[in-house]
Amino acid sequence: MRVRLKITLVMLGLLAVLFGAGGSALIAISFNTAYEQEKQAAISAYQMTLSTLSMVSQIEEWKDSKSVSDTLERLRTQNVLTMDALKLSSESQTMYQSDVTQTGAASNSGALHTALKQIDNPLQLTQCVFSNFEYDQRHYLQVKGMLNIGEEILYLDAAYDINAAYEVRAEQQDAFYKVFAILLVVCAILTYLVTWLLTRPLIRLSKASKELAEGNLSYRANVNTNDEISELADDFNTMAAQLEQGFNSLKSTMAHQDRFMASFAHELKTPMTSIIGFAELLRSQTLTEEERMDAAHYIFSEGKRLESLSFKMLEIMANDPGVVQMLRVSPNKLIGELVDHLRPIYEKDNITLAYKGAGGSFMMEPDLIKSLVINLLDNARKAMPEGGTISIEVKASKGECLIRVTDNGKGIPEKSLAHLTEAFYRVDKSRAREQGGVGLGLTLCARIVKLHNGHMRFESQQGVGTRISVILKRSAT
Repeated sequence: MRVRLKITLVMLGLLAVLFGAGGSALIAISFNTAYEQEKQAAISAYQMTLSTLSMVSQIEEWKDSKSVSDTLERLRTQNVLTMDALKLSSESQTMYQSDVTQTGAASNSGALHTALKQIDNPLQLTQCVFSNFEYDQRHYLQVKGMLNIGEEILYLDAAYDINAAYEVRAEQQDAFYKVFAILLVVCAILTYLVTWLLTRPLIRLSKASKELAEGNLSYRANVNTNDEISELADDFNTMAAQLEQGFNSLKSTMAHQDRFMASFAHELKTPMTSIIGFAELLRSQTLTEEERMDAAHYIFSEGKRLESLSFKMLEIMANDPGVVQMLRVSPNKLIGELVDHLRPIYEKDNITLAYKGAGGSFMMEPDLIKSLVINLLDNARKAMPEGGTISIEVKASKGECLIRVTDNGKGIPEKSLAHLTEAFYRVDKSRAREQGGVGLGLTLCARIVKLHNGHMRFESQQGVGTRISVILKRSAT
């Protein structure tokens, strides 16, 4: 069952209980008020009749029932009696009984006095008792009291028509039932419409969840109600955005992993194929000394490349942030000594190393920083096959350390800048293999920089050169 239908049924139930109880209470209060008014009118009329009979008895002596009847008939014709039925009796006989109307004409209700009940009256003279009864589908109020005429005690029974109060109640109940039915229908329609409007955002949220479940991670729930549902929709959209970002990151990681595995397999396949082929050649054929030396040399060079690849992979995997111990060192001194050590080697390739450093200390892992600089210089060297100049700039401050390597080599295409730190990625694959590269140098550099809470920035222009800026942001303590 849908929420809107549940809310509609609950509202109808509440309306039925509350309106039913309230309407019934109002009708009961109104009826009781009308009944009390009729009762007071009956008491007043009855007491007036008793007073009239008492006054007449003092003026005129009543000797028999006929004189009593004549007296009451005279009172009736003079509109003194306002009862619908009247019965005057002693303990032994009925002295007078008649059905009359408010106007004095004969009653159409028949012998109404026969419906008067026998009510014990132990009360005093000026008091009376009451009883309700129904006759000919009408409601009456019976009033009975005592009248002392001389030494004789008479009992006067009177019936008053109070059906008007019951008719008003019946009319009110009919009106109440009609209004109640109309209100139920109107309430059902309005409640359903209101709940439909209120639950529309939930329908959008449900649709958004289904879209996400079907893989449409870019779908968002468009809910602007400025209430709790809107907050829920915002949280849902935030969750969806994070889910999309995580999925895209996972997708990118998986694609990167696929490229990594493909490149790694390719890197292994080429030298292994060559090694197996030349080894089979050495084993199965008789070769000249020169041919045997060429085969052995090729096997040796390919084996060294596989060894270099293995060492690079181990170095990348071994750099665990939990075991790296940072030391306070002078980057200027550390890298300056390294450049002095490497300068003669680079001069053999007609490459000049220009170094510029500033003082200061910084928290870093010295061996990793050396590996970082060596890999950056090696990549710059490979970009300058005809020689050139590599500039190294080091500047340390309290908040960060800058290491910048600039060369005037052939440069890097713009489309390749975003992939430089990917494993086994090479800008020039053929030349890189000729120079002994395995495509893991900058990947290792990126890992080292990350361990030092820093980042790398690449700037290059083909035919002009490349600049790599490393910014380490681990604060000195």
